[in-house]
Amino acid sequence: MTTGRSAAIPWASFAASLADMARRLPADGSFILHCDEGERDDFDLPRTPKYVQVCRWDAAMLRCEVVSNTYLPEGHHWTASEEHLLVAMGWLRPDPDDRTASPNWYLDVEMVWAEAGVDRIVRVLRDLWGARVMSDVVLDAEDLRRFRWIDTPEDLDDDPGR
Repeated sequence: MTTGRSAAIPWASFAASLADMARRLPADGSFILHCDEGERDDFDLPRTPKYVQVCRWDAAMLRCEVVSNTYLPEGHHWTASEEHLLVAMGWLRPDPDDRTASPNWYLDVEMVWAEAGVDRIVRVLRDLWGARVMSDVVLDAEDLRRFRWIDTPEDLDDDPGR
């Protein structure tokens, strides 16, 4: 990952990089990818309605999460068909009554299967949120645990990298 935009790289390479980054997380470490829509909140932090995150919760486990409707503004809520796609991709529904679950869509994977969790994250970014090329993903200079992607106009999208 770089602090600036770079040439498009294949999605599989991006997923492998994310899996490698996940394996290097310290215990209880995390990183977040969020959509940069250019808006700031009252605390001058990026307003990030769309995000995914990876958390390492012990030496051998990762929890991958996709934001749920609980944290999305109403205009950004998942539709019933998108929720169906999340389930089809293997995401577990948020369950506020289950203390072992997450308030977000989630998937727990063993560290040796990090690629499986990261692949599902890539599918959300690409297939549900429309990130077209991985040069859309950049390091957030304000928080090194955060990455953001920037939607580019279709006419700038020479190679979708799919």
